[in-house]
Amino acid sequence: MIWMTAKFKYECASCTLSIGPGERILYDYEEREARCSRCGERIEPTDNLGAIDEEVADSLREDVIAAFKICNQQRARIADLESELASLKLSRTLVVTTPFPFLNSDFLTLMNDIGRLGHEKFQNDSFEVAGNKRRIARHRKDEIMAHAHWHLWSYEDGVKHDKMSNMQAHLGAVAFNAMLEFIFSQGE
Repeated sequence: MIWMTAKFKYECASCTLSIGPGERILYDYEEREARCSRCGERIEPTDNLGAIDEEVADSLREDVIAAFKICNQQRARIADLESELASLKLSRTLVVTTPFPFLNSDFLTLMNDIGRLGHEKFQNDSFEVAGNKRRIARHRKDEIMAHAHWHLWSYEDGVKHDKMSNMQAHLGAVAFNAMLEFIFSQGE
């Protein structure tokens, strides 16, 4: 059933609801009949300014066609938005509009992706959830520096990053680990 605007006057015999032109009615498209919005019973057009039943039916068909056009337009808009969202997820390009003209936006995006991987791996122990405090062994200075060195050596040796399948991800991981140590060392 869909909501439609009545073009004629309807009355419900069951609950005595009176619906005038311009008011909302329910239309059962499968049964091709109007329904009372209060009790759901079939309603009949009454004093329709001289319109015959076929004219009332034509009017309802026009309303249904208009409603379906709107639904199809909305579906197309949703599909466009889903496609746009999917392309944004694929590109993951961060446009930097900050006063930092000496930082590369692609590299910052890469660092963010490394951070996302860390968040997925450590969850409640990830640095942003842990309140920027050293809470697990992975947060110790020696662990962070060793991990940064490991990524640098992997890059130098030409080994692709295990999760991101490219060598540049190691450089992002080195920078991300340096950022972690910066954050943790601030409170010490």
